[in-house]
Amino acid sequence: MVWQEKSVLIVSMIQMFDVNGAEVSVRKSNRKNRIAFQWGICYIPQKTGEELNTEAIKLVHCGTRCVRRTYDATILKVIRDGVERKLLHICFFSWGHKGTPRRPTELLNFLADINFNRDLLLKEAITAGWLKANETSPLVVHCLSGAGRGATLIALDICMKKMDDTAGKSCGVLVDVEDVVLRIRTQRAMAMQIPEQFLFLHLAVFEYAVRQRYITDEIYAEIGVENYFYEPRETKTEEPEQSSRTGKTPRKRSKRMGPSR
Repeated sequence: MVWQEKSVLIVSMIQMFDVNGAEVSVRKSNRKNRIAFQWGICYIPQKTGEELNTEAIKLVHCGTRCVRRTYDATILKVIRDGVERKLLHICFFSWGHKGTPRRPTELLNFLADINFNRDLLLKEAITAGWLKANETSPLVVHCLSGAGRGATLIALDICMKKMDDTAGKSCGVLVDVEDVVLRIRTQRAMAMQIPEQFLFLHLAVFEYAVRQRYITDEIYAEIGVENYFYEPRETKTEEPEQSSRTGKTPRKRSKRMGPSR
């Protein structure tokens, strides 16, 4: 499918390890003596220089880079019938099988990296000659079922583009999150199946609107978002306690350093 549709980028929302197609993949957590388990089947080689051969296609691992301790970006070389193509595989491992990320900030950064790298790869493909300027190259996004993390990421990308497209028009910024999800469900049944994902999508759309200055400072000040977005706060210095009798600040007694007995 990737070869037929001439895709240049694959986004995986699950963690994948081992070349042997094991259904359980393991990733070490940042905490000591803890291991995080994720379900997934590995379909790409995992080390630089390794190859994965099928009947007609050969995949060559050309290097992996971990970005912000959030996702792994792997460059793959795909060869079929003597034709060579460059493909980027991105594995986002900061979203577990259940629930949602704590904040939408990193997911928005992740989507920005996806769109930036996709534009670069499309230009390289056109220069190489295996993709024409008027041809489409769809983005491949997957999770386990396609109805959870993958559907949320796709819905967020659509909402972001809708806001960008309507920002310069007389009507102002318009986006209907519910309508986007319902349209996705016409192609993938039960997409975004838990309420937490639907709520997280709204938070991500709101943060993107704040980033792009689509929301005024007055409206932003009226909404309490300190529990959802990272906002640095000024550290307050504690005032010294006063004595209850005299009302004066008690002096600290200096410790005398004497010889140890």
